[in-house]
Amino acid sequence: MITVERVRKSFAETTILDGIDLQVREGEVLVLLGPSGAGKSLLLYLIAGLVKPESGRIELGSRRIGMLFQKNALFDSMSVGENLAFPLKELTPLRKEEIEERVRGNLAAFGLAQWYPAPVNALSGGMQKRLALARALIANPDIILCDSPTAGLDPITARQMTDLMAKECAKLNRATIIASHDIPRSLSLAHRVALLSEGRITFSGTPDEFLRGHHPAIDLFLNRDWKEPFPKENPNDRHHIS
Repeated sequence: MITVERVRKSFAETTILDGIDLQVREGEVLVLLGPSGAGKSLLLYLIAGLVKPESGRIELGSRRIGMLFQKNALFDSMSVGENLAFPLKELTPLRKEEIEERVRGNLAAFGLAQWYPAPVNALSGGMQKRLALARALIANPDIILCDSPTAGLDPITARQMTDLMAKECAKLNRATIIASHDIPRSLSLAHRVALLSEGRITFSGTPDEFLRGHHPAIDLFLNRDWKEPFPKENPNDRHHIS
C-alpha cells in the first residue's frame, strides 16, 4: 500500500504540489496523468524518497521500491549486464554466481540476452527502455514507479513496451504508479486513473470513468467541451482519443 496524505512541495516561491492525497493498493496499477509541469515526476520522486516534502506524510512501510526513470538513468560506465546486476549487488545477499544467473535469465526474458557484455550506448532507445525496466524489477520490489515509460519511442516500440509492462505488472502483482502523457497506452494498463492539475488530484476513477465521464478537470485536460456527449465507444479502439 502506498499512502500519500496532504503532501506539499514548492520550489522558490512556486508551489508545485499543494496537498496531495493518494492511495494505491497492493496489486493495483494507478496511471497518473496531467499536463506538462503539473508535478507527476516530482510526485514519483517524493514517493521514492529522492525528494523530501515540505509537509504531509508518505507511508510505504519498509518496502523495496523499483523505479523506471523517464530518461532511463542507466550507468554509461557499466555494461548491460553490470547495469542489471547493480541492484542485486546493493540490495540482496545473493552470491556472484546467483547474481549472474538471474541477470542472464532476466536479459533473456526482456529480449536482451545477446547484449550482456555490450556497453549501454550500443542499445537502441527501445532496448534501453527495456533494460531500465528490467533493472527496476530484478530485485523483486514491493512498489513499482514508472516515469513516462513510452516517452521518445516510436509507436511500434511504444506498443511493445506497453505489452511488456502489462505482462510484468500482472506477474508481479505489486502496487504500481505509472506517470505518463501516452493516454491510450497507459490506460490499457490502468486499474485506476488519477489526474494531477493545479497542484492537486482533481480526479480519481476507472479508465472508463476518465474517458466517458463529464468532469470539468478531465474535459479541460482533454480539451473537449464537457457539455457534448463523448462519442460512442468503438469496441475495436476503446482508448482512442482524437
